[in-house]
Amino acid sequence: MATESSSESRRFRLLDLPSAVIGRIGTFATSHRLAFPTGALNQYLKSIFAHPVNITARAVAHYPSPEHSLVKESSKGDVEIGRVLATKADVNALAMINDSKHSALAEAVQYGHLKPRGVCWTQVQT
Repeated sequence: MATESSSESRRFRLLDLPSAVIGRIGTFATSHRLAFPTGALNQYLKSIFAHPVNITARAVAHYPSPEHSLVKESSKGDVEIGRVLATKADVNALAMINDSKHSALAEAVQYGHLKPRGVCWTQVQT
C-alpha cells in the first residue's frame, strides 16, 4: 500500500474545496489581479478568480480606497468590473491620482476605455 510522503500530506489541497470557498480565499490574495500569478492557475481556478465580483473584492482591499480601485481597474477596460466598482465608490469624490484631483468617475473614464451612458458603461471602440 502506497503512502503519501510527508511533504505531500502537508500540502494545502485548494482544488478539493468548493468553488465558493476557493473564491473567498482568493479575496484575501490581493497582490495579483487574479489572486495568484496567472502561471500558477489552471483554467478552473482562473475562471473562479476572474469573476468580476472576486476581482472587485481584491481591488477594494488592494487599493487605498474604492475610488482608487475604480480608476485603476478602469484602465484595464473591463466594463463589468467598472460597473461593480462604481456601486462601491463615491463616483463624485475627488481622488488624488497621478498628482491631480479629479472625480473618480471622470478619472476612470479618462484613464480607461470607458464612457458613461446613464448608469451603464460601454466600452469605447478604438
